[in-house]
Amino acid sequence: MAGRERIVALSPLGKGFLLTTLRYPAEVRQSNGCFESIGEPALDPSQIELALRLIENKAAGFDPAAFTDRYQTALLDMIKAKLNGSQPVLASKTQVANVVSLVEALQQSVAQTTKVKALPQRAAKPAKRKTALAA
Repeated sequence: MAGRERIVALSPLGKGFLLTTLRYPAEVRQSNGCFESIGEPALDPSQIELALRLIENKAAGFDPAAFTDRYQTALLDMIKAKLNGSQPVLASKTQVANVVSLVEALQQSVAQTTKVKALPQRAAKPAKRKTALAA
């Protein structure tokens, strides 16, 4: 854990234990004053409706197995390439288009998700919880 002494909370979890790293008081800033300068925003009802539709269209079961750590995969591929004596392939930077209107981009996204929503969805598998230490 970064070569430092840390305070932790240890609690039972299934057949093992869950270790939670705690913070010293000096590491935690008080929230007093951090949010005082933020005023109440003026909300546009049409934008709220657009956001709600987008959330509704994107809502689905969560399957953690559907996600991979692309950074770690690329790093391992690069390490294997170096071990085999070949030079790693460097990816070129991609140009990102400027979004002029956030509302327009959200409307396009809602239109795309509405089309995707019409396709049948597979049932999500319940996520299995892993323990930090097995007994």
